[in-house]
Amino acid sequence: MKVLAMSQAQWYLLEHEGQLYLDVLCRHNNRFMIQLNGQEMAEYRRSGNLFLERLARDIQYAVPILKGARSSFQGRDQRRQLGELATTAECEWLAAKEAEQ
Repeated sequence: MKVLAMSQAQWYLLEHEGQLYLDVLCRHNNRFMIQLNGQEMAEYRRSGNLFLERLARDIQYAVPILKGARSSFQGRDQRRQLGELATTAECEWLAAKEAEQ
């Protein structure tokens, strides 16, 4: 897994085995990570990080991590399966960026 982009530690765009994932910081330091679907991939190709900013904000406002929350993102969280890989990639990426400065 590798980090492709990051926005002020609010979200990370990650690639793993040819798939793209958006890992979003939600309330109370909880993270929510989705695999981009076909429609989201197409929009990302069209609009780039501007689309990711909107998608991350939508995830944050939908609060899909709360039990009982009604959200279109419900059931899409990939942190259980890929969270450890994502966290490792994000920490290594941040360390490399700090070393560059």
